[in-house]
Amino acid sequence: MFSNISTANAYSYHSAIYNSGAKVQVPVNPQYVVYSQLEHISGVAARKNQQGINLNKIQILNTLIDNLVSLKKNPEPSKLPSTPTDNQIENLIQTYQDQIHTAIKAAEANPFALTGVALQPGAIFNIAV
Repeated sequence: MFSNISTANAYSYHSAIYNSGAKVQVPVNPQYVVYSQLEHISGVAARKNQQGINLNKIQILNTLIDNLVSLKKNPEPSKLPSTPTDNQIENLIQTYQDQIHTAIKAAEANPFALTGVALQPGAIFNIAV
């Protein structure tokens, strides 16, 4: 995706996250350097042999870093559900049973439903010669 970019690497991201005040430096087209100065990203003029990163991608990267920083400051409590009680489990089983019975009755009432092959009891193979 990015070719010939030597300044945008893992070490740049590491310094932006762990060193307060440090910004990720990414190469951009020299005419867009002014527009690429964001909160967590600092655009620098790309060299002649480098292709600059698109401003939209820089804004997305800045937003991602901003979200990571806010998560680090205010971690959300875990959203894992608590262990259900026996009563909740029984209610869930009953709800599923009711839904299955309703679906079976609806399928039986459908005149266009495909019927399965009824096997005769005790017949495993039917060899007709």
